[in-house]
Amino acid sequence: MSRGRILAPLAFLFFFFVGMPAHAQPALPHHEAEVAFDPKNRALEIVDTITVTPAAELSIALADWLRIDGAETRGTSLTVERAGRHWRIKSPGGPFETVTIRASGTVPAMPPRDRRRGARGALADPEEGSFLPSYAVWLPHTGTDQVTYRLRVRIAGPQRAVATGRIIAESASDAEFRGEFAADYPTEPPSVFIGPYSVKEEVVDGVRFRTYFHEEIVGSSDHYIAQSAAFIRLFQDAIGPYPFDDFHIVSAPLPVGLGFPNLTYIGRTIVPLPFMRGRSLAHEVLHNWWGNGVAVDYATGNWSEGLTTYFADYGLARQRGADAAREMRLGWLRDYAALPASGDTPVSSFISKSHQASQIIGYNKVAHVLHMLHDRIGERAFKEAIQAFWREHRLGVAGWTDIQRAFEQASQQELGWFFDQWIRKSGAPEIALADTNVVRQGDRYAVTLSLRQSGAVYRLSVPVVIETEGEVVRRQVPLLSAEETVTLMVDRSPTRVRIDPDFDVFRRLLPGESPQIMRDITLAQRIDAVLLGEDEAFQAAASALVTRLSQKAVPAVEGTLVGPAIVVGADEDIRRYVEDILSADIPPQIAEGSAAAWTHRSADGHPVLLIRAADAAAVGALMRPLPHYGSRSYVTFEGRRARDKGVWKIDNSPLVMDLVPVGE
Repeated sequence: MSRGRILAPLAFLFFFFVGMPAHAQPALPHHEAEVAFDPKNRALEIVDTITVTPAAELSIALADWLRIDGAETRGTSLTVERAGRHWRIKSPGGPFETVTIRASGTVPAMPPRDRRRGARGALADPEEGSFLPSYAVWLPHTGTDQVTYRLRVRIAGPQRAVATGRIIAESASDAEFRGEFAADYPTEPPSVFIGPYSVKEEVVDGVRFRTYFHEEIVGSSDHYIAQSAAFIRLFQDAIGPYPFDDFHIVSAPLPVGLGFPNLTYIGRTIVPLPFMRGRSLAHEVLHNWWGNGVAVDYATGNWSEGLTTYFADYGLARQRGADAAREMRLGWLRDYAALPASGDTPVSSFISKSHQASQIIGYNKVAHVLHMLHDRIGERAFKEAIQAFWREHRLGVAGWTDIQRAFEQASQQELGWFFDQWIRKSGAPEIALADTNVVRQGDRYAVTLSLRQSGAVYRLSVPVVIETEGEVVRRQVPLLSAEETVTLMVDRSPTRVRIDPDFDVFRRLLPGESPQIMRDITLAQRIDAVLLGEDEAFQAAASALVTRLSQKAVPAVEGTLVGPAIVVGADEDIRRYVEDILSADIPPQIAEGSAAAWTHRSADGHPVLLIRAADAAAVGALMRPLPHYGSRSYVTFEGRRARDKGVWKIDNSPLVMDLVPVGE
């Protein structure tokens, strides 16, 4: 079908607004766009009338697979010139405030299934579905991050489409789909999702929930709608009203989990997995407040991922209890301990997740810092600050200084120092217990502690727990210099002192506090890769897995390791390597299953990640799941499914000391 025939039937349905719409804000561009797409040949045609600040020249960004076929204003043709990815539109008759742009092109083809990981931009597959995200710049872009729009979409054939924004109207038949979507509030440009979807809808608490799922996963619809509604109720109570009319969950041909305004786009193979149905879904739902409900001022850094991690991932852990929350904080510190010095950058420099190192800073560290801020100012002030920040910036743009201001106003405290040391500077303190002394003073006991921090000096409040004969005493000890000595009085004979036992302070873990985890190896700057055995199929699969785990791995031979290493082998080869080269035993935890991975520290102190697999197919099955277990010491698999996972136990921490009172 020619491009002309695609758009011809739209003439009677679509029309243009040539003046500023009543609902548009003058400072923002407004798009009245018609889109026609034929999935069979991936042909896209766009007619977009944009209302802008009056100008005689306009610079338009557009994806390089699209071309502008013409531009006009109020029936008068404009000059169009291409300059790289940008197009210049000029008016010989002086300033214009509306411009109608006609553009067309062929959407890039979806890669084969085995090469879709990491694929970005607009992509199309005639059978599985197509994807036009706003960041692919498929709609003419005037350089303003926020716009308003009314978008009319026509899809040739029986596939369904959904876009960000409110659903105005839609009709579907075997011949075509037509839909109209609008955003009369400041938001990012629209994204469109097309596929052979089965659609299920339910209205809960005034919000329309829909799933757009491929046929084989429609059985998950009820769960996703019910769970999304529950998460929205939870987050409304913590933050404020949900900002949109709809929430859509759309299955993707790609192995992704992406958040857009009022919509999340999830890989069809990921939808049924437990982690996606729980914590990951909560994370995507919450982005409708942080990142989409309030847009990020990227000039000061991306705060939205950290706030989302705190309220969604960590919030669910807190619901499960103190032990689960403590385990998550310890996991964050373990990951930070594995971070190379080159990856330890200020939070304010974080823009987006590009690798594990950036996630440790932009997601985990920010969430941990918010936990500390909550402890410092208290629950009431913390909640007031978050809700005030939401009210003030809802459907606007905000940066770190706006967040700081909200917390200062709610707590009536000056917090510049707090945001300076945790957000605008890199690094973290290392805390040590330098000395202890206990003296009986009458019926009470004086416990004297010396705490020390190395490197840059932080202003800290350090939790100290003193175990006594009959009770546990908890105190907060200020540590404002390189070393501080404090005396704490207790009523009963003290037996042990523990410094920050629940990992409430974001800090560098001391040796002995944290067990070896897989990320200690995969984040290393250089990794020796040893592939055992001679089977070519096994070797090829093992090589691909090592590359998937780290781009820093270099081939090595057994017995010549000079640093962190990954060793992959079949069952018998790994057993021989562990016994003969490492002089160790295979831990009983990882004996079961078709494959397993676990950490070990060699005699010369180098961390090693050992991976055993029954055959080449078992190695290949690890490609997708294994990278997600970086915070674990071991994990066993049956095919792609994890059977067991865990962290090696640590029995003696340098921040725990037994106490003996003088004179007793």
